[in-house]
Amino acid sequence: MSTKDLHGLALSAASSETARAFDHAVTGYLAYRADAPLRVRQLLSAFPEFGFGHLLRGYFAMLAFNLASVPAAREALETRAGSWQVVRGASKPTSPPSRTGWQGTSMPHC
Repeated sequence: MSTKDLHGLALSAASSETARAFDHAVTGYLAYRADAPLRVRQLLSAFPEFGFGHLLRGYFAMLAFNLASVPAAREALETRAGSWQVVRGASKPTSPPSRTGWQGTSMPHC
C-alpha cells in the first residue's frame, strides 16, 4: 500500500505522518496562508529525507522572482537530488530515476 496525499495521489513518503505534513504545507500555500513558509520548514525539520519537501522549499524560493533567491532554490534542488531513497523498507539511499531534463543543466535563467 502506498502513501497518498489528500487528493488520493501516490506520494513517495515513508509514512502517513510525512504525507500529512506535506499536505499541511501545500494547503497553507494554496490558501495564501502567511505561515506557509513556516509549514515547509516544519515539514523539512520533521522529515529531512523527504525529497518532495525540498522541491517545495525550492519552489517557494523561486516565488520571489528575485535573482538573490536562486542560490536557495539551487540548494533545495541539490539537497533533494541527494535525498532519493526507496521508502518501503530500504536501509540505504538509492539512485534517482532518470532525471532527463534537469540533470547536468543549470537553474533556469531568471
